Amino acid sequence: MYFSGYTPKLAVQDVLKFMAYRVNHPEAAPTDELLAAEARLHDLNSGELLDAVGAALRCGINPGIARAGSNVKNPFEDKRGRF
Repeated sequence: MYFSGYTPKLAVQDVLKFMAYRVNHPEAAPTDELLAAEARLHDLNSGELLDAVGAALRCGINPGIARAGSNVKNPFEDKRGRF
C-alpha cells in the first residue's frame, strides 16, 4: 500500500531503477539504493505493483540505452544499427 510520501510516480521510478540495474549488472551486488527501492516495492499490493510495472514498461524510457557516452548496446538493433 502506498504510504505517506510514496506515490505511484515514485513506484514507477523504483521499478525503472530496479530493471535498469538488474539488466546492466546482473552479477553485481546490489547497492543500498537498490535495496531500499526493492523494499519500498515489497510494500505495494499486487495491483499497485502491476500498475507500476505496466507504467514503467509503457513510459518509453530505456534506461542506459542511447544516452550520451553510454556503451550499453541496444538489444533490439541488428548489426547495421537498425531496429
